[in-house]
Amino acid sequence: MNCLYDALTVRDAAESADAIFVLAGRPERKFHGLTLWKLGRAPTLVLSVGRYEWRAIPDLRLPAGDGGLRALVDQTPPARRHFFLVLDAGGCRAEWIRRGRFGTRTEARAFAALAARRGWRSVLAVTTAAHTRRTRQCLRRASRGSLLVAMEPVPESLSRHTRDGWWRDPRTRSFVLREWIKLAVYSFLP
Repeated sequence: MNCLYDALTVRDAAESADAIFVLAGRPERKFHGLTLWKLGRAPTLVLSVGRYEWRAIPDLRLPAGDGGLRALVDQTPPARRHFFLVLDAGGCRAEWIRRGRFGTRTEARAFAALAARRGWRSVLAVTTAAHTRRTRQCLRRASRGSLLVAMEPVPESLSRHTRDGWWRDPRTRSFVLREWIKLAVYSFLP
């Protein structure tokens, strides 16, 4: 059964990148991305913040505050809330991104546009292990191959969804099976 989980998981060897991109979702993703950034794996950290995730941002204790995130939240209707928090040597800045029908694809496109504006050539993407294959596919397509994409899954010790016995845990089983369906659907998207 682990082969189904393993086929969804990609781990690339990359010591550094121009930016670390953390996809919206489970809080352990943001904690892991922040740790990698503090270790100097990239000069810039981009946190994707979903509809209600802004509430947990203070728990991260970011060194430069929220970059205006709370003000953006207050002026954005809940159905349109999705943001990037960009942290670098200059501080922290929040920016709104347009929500789309396909979440990971939308995040990848918004990140690829940001990377193009900033001139980034490489990214270390952080997400849950079983979400890495689809994430890499989306980032490569969105950047049209201009970004070197390396995947850094959240370590098993931090993750809610773990490889061993995934089929016995109802939430992880559902996550993995949905990921297979999404991977199939996303393979038909441009």
